[in-house]
Amino acid sequence: MKKIIAALFVASLAAAAGVALADNSEFPSDGHELARSSVIQGDTGQLDELAASVEKRTVKAEKLMDEEFASANHALALEHRAKAAESWARKEYDKAGYELTAAADALESAGGWAGTEAKAGASAVAAETRALSDKLVFGATWTRAEVAKGFETLGNAIDAVGQEVGGTKKASPFDVGA
Repeated sequence: MKKIIAALFVASLAAAAGVALADNSEFPSDGHELARSSVIQGDTGQLDELAASVEKRTVKAEKLMDEEFASANHALALEHRAKAAESWARKEYDKAGYELTAAADALESAGGWAGTEAKAGASAVAAETRALSDKLVFGATWTRAEVAKGFETLGNAIDAVGQEVGGTKKASPFDVGA
């Protein structure tokens, strides 16, 4: 039962973020891979605990589930922002844009699970991030300063939601390059 709950949750998050679970081959294996997998793995452990509690019917409050889902979405937002930065560094601007959209979706979802205040802040930043993402994906005009500000704003919002949900991971600094 707990594997089913965890699998359904991860699949629904992936579908919402537009992530392909089976094939991650378009992203190179590097030093960031271990960091990303530890962020995601940390949340799957928590989801396993939550699933076990649901199975035993010991979940006392809806708040616990909200916190776990917010935490999982926070981890996804961090993951997608990191992938966007990697794509940017490889000058794959369209892929960076797609990852920024996925990060914005996960941020907005995390904010929704975390509560009203977090949702309002996350939604505003998510909208700004999607606008930048669209420019990158569709080849519109953008500036390096605009991209740097977008990554910084997104990172700050992810960190704010993370702080609200008790997350310890923070968004990595972003280097826009020369």
